[in-house]
Parts: sequence; structure tokens; C-alpha cells
Amino acid sequence: MGDAAYSTLKWVNAISQLDLDVIGKLRCDMGEVKPIVSLYTTIVWSVNLKRKIRVVYLVNFIFRDAKQFTGLTDCQARDAQKLEFHFNASLTALNLAKWEAYQQRDITQPFVFSMASYKRRKLNLHLLERFIFNFDLDETLIKSHPNYQTLYNYGILAS
Repeated sequence: MGDAAYSTLKWVNAISQLDLDVIGKLRCDMGEVKPIVSLYTTIVWSVNLKRKIRVVYLVNFIFRDAKQFTGLTDCQARDAQKLEFHFNASLTALNLAKWEAYQQRDITQPFVFSMASYKRRKLNLHLLERFIFNFDLDETLIKSHPNYQTLYNYGILAS
């Protein structure tokens, strides 16, 4: 999938020479294409294309979550081995969080993962456990209370 910012005729031809297909819109401000002309790809909208687009969005979500919540871009190392370790640690933390959320899901509902909600639940759980410990409360009594789940899920994003 090509971004319109880079999709000039020269770029599309170079990609086509590599036996790759470009899905996107050519820029009309470069004088290469008239704005009136509508260009369509020769690829037919198919299940395979839909799958590729879905994968692109999933990969974008993975990197967005890794950047926002697991510090993917926070490493200041210059050594390639240290950078590789940092990237692997960040993406592994994201995958472990997703796996834990997947194991705790309601099997009657489709699985939806939000790293923001996961992080919020972990913070709520930590705070509830700190309150129980610091105020010397009965843990079984608190956790069996009907409002415990409401407090545990407080502030999460609606799925």
C-alpha cells in the first residue's frame, strides 16, 4: 500500500520493476497525472487483498501500542545488539500482555485487545491490593464483593 506523499509515477514504476503491486493514489501535484483522471489498480478486490489490508492494520496497531505503552522508541543505545534487545523486550512485553488478556477473555464474546485498558486494569489491581494490604482488610471479603469488578474495570475503554 502506497502513501500518497511518496506515490509519484517514478516511484510506482520502480516498485513495479520489482514485481510488486502498488495499491494507492498517485500524486497529482507533481504534474505527472491530471487531477481529473481516476486511476484504479488492476488488482481485483479479493479476499487475499482484504487479508493483506487487515494485516497491515494489525501491524500498525502492534507498533502503535509498543511505542505508546512499552517504550519501543525510548531506548538511547547506539549499539545494534542493545537496540535489538530493547526492541525484542518491548514487543515481548506487548505480546505477553496480549496473551494474558486472551487467556482471561470471555469466550462468548469476540476477543478485543486494548493495551490502554490492560494497563489501566493492572494499575487498578495494584491499587486495590495496596489498599487491602495497607488498611489490613480481609482480602477474600473485598474480592468477593459485587463492586470489586467495577473497581477493577474502572476507567477502561469500552470494547
